[in-house]
Amino acid sequence: MSLLGLLLKTNSRIPKPSIAELRKEDEEIAPYLFFEIRDDKGTVVRKLKKSISKGINRITWDLRLPTPEPIDKHTYKFDPLKKERTAMLANEGTYYVDVYRNVRGKIDTLAKAQKFNLVPLNMSTLPLENKEALAKFNREVLEIYRKAMAARKENKLLLERCINLKYLSNNTPGVSAELMAKIDKVESNLRDIEWQFTGHIPPASMEERRPQPVPLNDRLDYLYHTHLNTKAKITKTELDAIDMLKKRLEPIINDISDIRDVRIKEIEKEFDKLGAGWTPGRKID
Repeated sequence: MSLLGLLLKTNSRIPKPSIAELRKEDEEIAPYLFFEIRDDKGTVVRKLKKSISKGINRITWDLRLPTPEPIDKHTYKFDPLKKERTAMLANEGTYYVDVYRNVRGKIDTLAKAQKFNLVPLNMSTLPLENKEALAKFNREVLEIYRKAMAARKENKLLLERCINLKYLSNNTPGVSAELMAKIDKVESNLRDIEWQFTGHIPPASMEERRPQPVPLNDRLDYLYHTHLNTKAKITKTELDAIDMLKKRLEPIINDISDIRDVRIKEIEKEFDKLGAGWTPGRKID
């Protein structure tokens, strides 16, 4: 007998979920599987996710490493199966996969240390002699790309924060000319940093670009994408590019840290004293 039939037979009320149960159901993440791929040193190099379904299923690793790009999804609900971007091809060698199941935050182990080998097809026209050197170089590229993309993203967020403070200064009584000048100076410094990344961007076509120092983004794109789909030999141009990026990035990251941790906070304290409205990034006092 069905549940409805049983309720009718016993003259019982149809059960209704409580508000708490409805909220819990709305916020629940559907159960899913995730696979951790480790190299022969035990380092996790990639995580794959898949929804749980009946029968025999297959999941395929594209043999790539995870992207070092910043995460900024602009969403209020987590989707563990969201498609992710990837980076370079993994190095050949022995790998292991562990399989886990996540059900309402409880993680169960389904399989451990399933071994497999990643072997080359030997179809390269110019076979790579020093594969370990390429693997080390790729790790350096990923790290410098991670720092550069994080610095640019942080710079953009600080610029947004600065523009909000300018609007606030325009609407708040009692804001001094000195405080407005401080905001203008911070904005100018942030735009200088952004210019170092992008350089001049013509409105119609990049072919209209005028002669200028090579922007950081150009060097980063060249360095990151050159070995994205190949195992070719490292060139001197690539080695020069990574050295230039290391030298140019360090002072930029220091400037961003100073603006974020010191200069903007000092400006925001002045607005707190004036009882001004809230802006993103400020404490609620």
